[in-house]
Amino acid sequence: SWPRMLNDAQPASGRLMRLPVAGGPAESIFDVSGYANWGPPGDVTRNLGDVPGFRCNSSRAGVCVMAEAKDGNKKLTFTAFDPGTGKKGKSISAESADEPSWALSPDGTQIALTWFATHGATIRIVPVAGGAPHDIAVKNLIQLAGVSWAADGKSFFVIRNSARGSRLMHVDMNGSSQEIGKAVWDIFQVSASPDGKSLAYGAVNSNSNVWMIPNLP
Repeated sequence: SWPRMLNDAQPASGRLMRLPVAGGPAESIFDVSGYANWGPPGDVTRNLGDVPGFRCNSSRAGVCVMAEAKDGNKKLTFTAFDPGTGKKGKSISAESADEPSWALSPDGTQIALTWFATHGATIRIVPVAGGAPHDIAVKNLIQLAGVSWAADGKSFFVIRNSARGSRLMHVDMNGSSQEIGKAVWDIFQVSASPDGKSLAYGAVNSNSNVWMIPNLP
């Protein structure tokens, strides 16, 4: 949650809120640095929740991780926290680039991080508990716009966006990729179901029209 600012100014921080399933007022958990802004005002992909943003794994342990940025998204800070109490764990840092995208592994122990680049594609694996990250060079791909884990935590799904639309790719731990779907519009935020049988993703489909007005003075 971020405060409303005048003239579409961007606030420097906000708060992570929790809303009871049974209803009632939202509860504040802790402060969050930055603003989840991606795109111009009115863009439907403006607040995708990547950075700052949080992810929670699908296991009973209920591990959640918050991502915040410094130096224009070139350095990311990941902090594990308890979604019930809001208690934070130790923060870890990872180098990135502009337009980062990240995902938490199903068991909550690793983060997959990627970013948009015109000369290659990399998935950086960052241990949540700390330790040295390692990179997976994705073969024959550029311009990645999103990453997510497969349900078994042994491979990834990535999105490659271009002027011609989007391609949904499956990537193994060796960086080999296979196209599994494509669309003429932009897709984002791919998520695998816990049983691994289905994929869900968002889509941005825009229409533009041109009118000709004859006999203008």
